[in-house]
Amino acid sequence: MGRLRGTYTGQVRQRIVNARNYPGIARRRGMEGQPVVAFTLNKQGQLTQLRLDRTSGYKLLDQAALDAVQKGAPYPEIPPQLKMRFFQFKLPVSFILK
Repeated sequence: MGRLRGTYTGQVRQRIVNARNYPGIARRRGMEGQPVVAFTLNKQGQLTQLRLDRTSGYKLLDQAALDAVQKGAPYPEIPPQLKMRFFQFKLPVSFILK
């Protein structure tokens, strides 16, 4: 079950990474950070709750992290083998200039 749980978490995380948008103004101002988002998906993969768990110190990046979770939808269904009605996540969303 741990492996299946890890695979599912990886799929959800990848959707967020793909949906993430580093705000242009934040880039120009050299803002970096790693806000942590907390959210819940129901067994169909629908987003039912979303909040900021830890700030990056920049409202722009915090909002971009929340937006990435919303834009990542639709998420895959929770695998039936996990026998979970809801899946709670607490994930960091990185905004690092290279």
